[in-house]
Amino acid sequence: MRILVWAYVIPMLVILAAGALLVLRYSPDPMSEGGWLSGPRGFLVRVRSGFGRVSGTVLALAAGAGVIIAIGWPIGYGARKFTRYDHKVYNWVLPRSHTHWLHSSMSTLTKMSNNRETQVVCAIFMVVLTAWWFRHRRGLGVLIPAALILAAYEIEHQLQHVLKVLAARTGPVPAGVGAYPSGGVARLISVYGLIIYLVLRRTKLTRTKWAVGAWSVLALAVYTEAYSRLYLGKHWISDIVGGLVFGGLLLVLFIAMTKLLDEPDPGPGPEPDDTSGTPKRIFAGSQY
Repeated sequence: MRILVWAYVIPMLVILAAGALLVLRYSPDPMSEGGWLSGPRGFLVRVRSGFGRVSGTVLALAAGAGVIIAIGWPIGYGARKFTRYDHKVYNWVLPRSHTHWLHSSMSTLTKMSNNRETQVVCAIFMVVLTAWWFRHRRGLGVLIPAALILAAYEIEHQLQHVLKVLAARTGPVPAGVGAYPSGGVARLISVYGLIIYLVLRRTKLTRTKWAVGAWSVLALAVYTEAYSRLYLGKHWISDIVGGLVFGGLLLVLFIAMTKLLDEPDPGPGPEPDDTSGTPKRIFAGSQY
């Protein structure tokens, strides 16, 4: 029983120590601003200029969902070949997972990514972030965070079911409750991760020590969720790994869509006025 306690405590301490060290040593690299996604010639800029902000977001989102399915399906198919190892891990963990305080903690903490709890968190942040965006945006732009959070929740939910059908794999008892991929793990990474990114974005802290600390907290929560699913016998270990990959890919997609939809287009800069010779400023991307 103690080995399961240490299997939870030690990785949590490692994540906590690594996060603290990164916070203390973090120094943003100004040369890395933008990158290949959103730099002056980045992918997102090309999509915006070619298709427009909203149409480009819809097209890129559809393409990204297709890529995630294309990656997740083979992983799910391969997980079926891992079944005998899943059973070995499951049969070893379950008889030992009765440490009173840990079992009660896992039973409570595993609920943080349940559908009902996630819906409540999403509803709260949709309202809060919409009000926050209203202070800086006008028109339909104030609905960007609410639309992104709602889309993140629904897309994760639908793609998860698609992958379950394609993988055709049942989880531990009761049959059908836990299957590939782990939806709880994927939701925690993708939906909660998007909310963290939106908050960091509005506070202009995406490249600061605060951001490192926030992502470290998410990593602690994700490990807790993944561990609880295994400890409580709700998922095979390969399904949990699949949920980690699936959720991580979704989070990358949602962050890219946030930049595509919310970031103003880079303007060409001041231009001389034809009549007065004074600079004329162009506010590109100010309309949503």
